[in-house]
Amino acid sequence: MIYLLNRKFNMKKTIVFFLISIIFLSLFACSSQNVEKELAPESRKIVNILELATLETYYHNVSKLEKEAGTGIKHWFEKDKKMWIEYTGKATLGIDLEETNIEINGQEIIISMPKATVLQMEVDEDSLNENSYYSSPDGINKNLITAEEQTLMIKNAQENMRDRILNDTSLLNKAELRAKELIENYINQITNITDTEYTIEWNIIEASEDK
Repeated sequence: MIYLLNRKFNMKKTIVFFLISIIFLSLFACSSQNVEKELAPESRKIVNILELATLETYYHNVSKLEKEAGTGIKHWFEKDKKMWIEYTGKATLGIDLEETNIEINGQEIIISMPKATVLQMEVDEDSLNENSYYSSPDGINKNLITAEEQTLMIKNAQENMRDRILNDTSLLNKAELRAKELIENYINQITNITDTEYTIEWNIIEASEDK
């Protein structure tokens, strides 16, 4: 059984706005007049904002394994073995920067980026303890489940959970909209200081198939 426990979002809003504030403060250190003349959107800073504009969701997962009893004399009196591992994990959603392209032509900004995706998945190691494991009773002859088999069953459960999240369009849309919102805030701050209007064209592209 695999399901989302909750959706606790960490937009890293404070960090992003701190970054934007530092950008402006460093420019104001020269002089207000120079800032108004020289301040303009930069591709590098837009990429930095995208990198920080991630969304995190926490989930609860159950990994299963069924191992049939072996055949032959040395497997006599073995039973089919079942194991469950229960744990929690965290998925980080955001924009794949390798698939993103930014063009700035005067007051026109063109941002081509893929839809939000799962950038990283982590198992909470603290959630794996002796109470996390359950296995069915053995027969006279034990049907042991190896450490490699346990690692593989968690890997498969993680891949299944990743597929579940990728099919949650509402969750992915929130990550995408958050990235757009932070970039638009960055551009609006420049506009407020310089009185220069900028237009942003968003092109949502399909990610490469080999990703």
